[in-house]
Amino acid sequence: MKVDDLVRSARPLDAAGWSAGREGQQVLESVLRAPLAGPARPTRRTARWSLVGTGVIGAAAAVTLVIPALSAAPPQPPSGPPAVAGPATGGPAGSARSAPEILLAAATRAEAAPESGRYWRVRKLLVLPNIRVDGYQLAARRVIETWDPGAATDDGWNGYRDLGVKPATEADERKWKAAGSPTEWNLGPGDTVTGRDQILSTKPAAGELSRNTEPVSYLLDLGGLRLAQVRELPDDPARLRAWVDQQVRKARLASAGPDAERAAFGVLSQLLLEVPAPPKVRAAAFRALADIPGLRAVGTVRDQAGRTGIGLEYTETSPAYYRSRMIIDPDTHLVRAVEEESGRTAGEKLKRRDSVILAAEWSDAKPQAPGLR
Repeated sequence: MKVDDLVRSARPLDAAGWSAGREGQQVLESVLRAPLAGPARPTRRTARWSLVGTGVIGAAAAVTLVIPALSAAPPQPPSGPPAVAGPATGGPAGSARSAPEILLAAATRAEAAPESGRYWRVRKLLVLPNIRVDGYQLAARRVIETWDPGAATDDGWNGYRDLGVKPATEADERKWKAAGSPTEWNLGPGDTVTGRDQILSTKPAAGELSRNTEPVSYLLDLGGLRLAQVRELPDDPARLRAWVDQQVRKARLASAGPDAERAAFGVLSQLLLEVPAPPKVRAAAFRALADIPGLRAVGTVRDQAGRTGIGLEYTETSPAYYRSRMIIDPDTHLVRAVEEESGRTAGEKLKRRDSVILAAEWSDAKPQAPGLR
């Protein structure tokens, strides 16, 4: 079986709200049941995860870069990445700045960024937490790397690599050491197609690379845009926000008021996270975000990859709890991660998804299997 089937299954080509439908749920289930080592299971179609932050983060909508439990163990209520500095910081100098000031500064840097390269390369971190074994929990990590062609005459490439498992928390690490620091676990049959046992290992697997001849779509919750359409997006903040609002209504993702602001924050965040938008469009997205009310800077925070950046949060508490955090590199215009959690109240077990991007750039480099860094 081809390893790119797992990558392709994560790239829906059409249908707004795909991730919440029956097909999206089936694809999610196939990913959750896929072995963490050895060949991946065959799936049906080329797809890209839908990551738009509309606040609909149910089991099917968690098809993103951090996916709840592989095992039967209940997920723990997330507390969010730890803040590593108190006051909001606007960059290396540590001067306090508001969310709009940070976003407008990022817009200026984004506008001056170069745009050239044969491939749009995106390297993603996939974390599968809360795998319960022998009285403690492990976190499995994968890297998925896509090389989307900038020209219709080129093929794309999909890369995949398991980075191995490790104890999920410091408490789990202590229990793991007390158990003799094992390096391999057999979870029993984990592949419903082959019946093969699911083996977890602390040792990284070999990287794999495969050709992808299928077209790619972006901003899938809005119905999906081809690269040519992404390049034609408005580069004026007001017109871009109007386009986002129109598409959100068309896709029935949100109504007016706070729902519309939340949906706009999610769409614009995703546009900046991994979509190959032109520099002027990215700048317009930053400026449109700066106009969203309620957005606040929360200081220096750490993402799931351990990198620090400036955190910007959008929170709602009524009629239900919803929080989304964007993490921006303090020295560049790049968005490193978008993290979301939701529930009826902030105190209940929250549904969460984190989108962690290790790299998103135009590149002339030859596609290759993902490395360990």
